[in-house]
Amino acid sequence: MSRFLERLREVSAEYPEKEAFFNSRIKEDACQRLTYAELDAWSDSLAASFAEWSPKGKPVVVYGHKSPLMLVCFIAAAKAGLTYAPVDIAYPSDRVNDILDQIGHPLVITLSDDEFPGDASLADSVVGDAVVREAALAGRSWDSSRWIADETPFYLLFTSGSTGRPKGVQMPSRCVDAFMDYFRALFPERPDGVSFNRVPYTFDVSLFDIIAGLASGYTLFSLESEDEQSMRATFGALAASDLTTWISTPSFIEMCLVDPSFDQDLLPRLDNVILCGEVFRNATALKIIERF
Repeated sequence: MSRFLERLREVSAEYPEKEAFFNSRIKEDACQRLTYAELDAWSDSLAASFAEWSPKGKPVVVYGHKSPLMLVCFIAAAKAGLTYAPVDIAYPSDRVNDILDQIGHPLVITLSDDEFPGDASLADSVVGDAVVREAALAGRSWDSSRWIADETPFYLLFTSGSTGRPKGVQMPSRCVDAFMDYFRALFPERPDGVSFNRVPYTFDVSLFDIIAGLASGYTLFSLESEDEQSMRATFGALAASDLTTWISTPSFIEMCLVDPSFDQDLLPRLDNVILCGEVFRNATALKIIERF
């Protein structure tokens, strides 16, 4: 049985009304919030539906972009004993089709406001946002004995394809548990922790906040793409985030550090910085120490 899922259940019982996720467009859409109780209950109910909808042994493809329902789908797939494969709305149709072709007729969950760009004939079935929401809110129970475990891949991430055809990289459930154990130590224990959920779920950096952050009972704050169009909008969203733990690539924080206003006054609660995915330069470290 997945220890990560067990830990999520413990957090949900301890902090049921705490937000597990919110994004920077919260004022425009109140549906962009998700509590830990909702994450647990909705993923249970959706797991029952996934077990019925998905071809046995096939990953569940989740198409969308950093919505709370995407997180629910990821956890629901794992509870159903299935692998999840995130596909971002930024992907062109030929890349989406290549992923479907490599997996071989999977269940596709599409959470985008726009029409699914892939070839539906390459999927076993394509289920839209409204049906997924209805299933998540149906209140169905689910037996934890059917949760993902051991060598079964927890997730499937497709590479950028910069060196050839994109390849699906699988991560077994036991490795997700080990990842959780190791990286939770980087998250200070605090009941009001807020972690930066910046990158799309198709990038491995997102697993730091999804796995270690949720297992630590943190709220994931997601910076929406609309707020990344200008540094002014980005900084405005960050100022309202109450971030305590920053997670990004070094290059993103270097871009922020160019502006002198990126400092302790902007993020007064920030006390933890985790950088990954690229070379971390000494000069960048010194700037962070100086500003914070």
